[in-house]
Amino acid sequence: MPSEPFRRRVRLGTRPGFNRMYQFASGAVQGMVRTTAFAGTSNPVITERLLVVNQGKIWTMSPGQSPTTQVVRASDNSTTAPLLTSGPVEAIQRGQYAYFVDGRNYIRVNLFLPTPKWELWAHNGNNGPNDLVFNTVDGVKYTASKIALYGSRIALAGVRQKENLWWMSSVEDPDHFGIVSGDATSAIASYRDWE
Repeated sequence: MPSEPFRRRVRLGTRPGFNRMYQFASGAVQGMVRTTAFAGTSNPVITERLLVVNQGKIWTMSPGQSPTTQVVRASDNSTTAPLLTSGPVEAIQRGQYAYFVDGRNYIRVNLFLPTPKWELWAHNGNNGPNDLVFNTVDGVKYTASKIALYGSRIALAGVRQKENLWWMSSVEDPDHFGIVSGDATSAIASYRDWE
């Protein structure tokens, strides 16, 4: 982590660029995302968290603390790893969710809950992220491994052996990737065949 952040901007100078923030007992940090969102159901307050992925599991840490709280599955509080246990994981925050991709899985973490929980990143009905064009190599389904924010859209790319594919969600709904002809706010893509 940058050793001297000031008002969320990194100062430049002659001091060391990075300090160790935490070291897991086994495995490397696969990815992380810093989040700021309202949290709490009865009296929501702005809460800052760092979500860190280690061995496919998502951990949360508050400023100045170690990542001792594992993010569990929303449906049953399972501690199963929702992401691949090795390799890079990319993540972004949009609104009340942090979104994770690893080339095989689409996961989102609900930051509004007092204790964040993960769920499959889906859309009511079809045209969600799991309905996008995918590539099967040796019987394995590959999905996006890259994620970024582009304005209010979520952009997905990095499908193995089909690197020219990309998709952007609807402007209003980051879970909706269905393209509506003539609607400038609907999803857009470099290629589609799921409709």
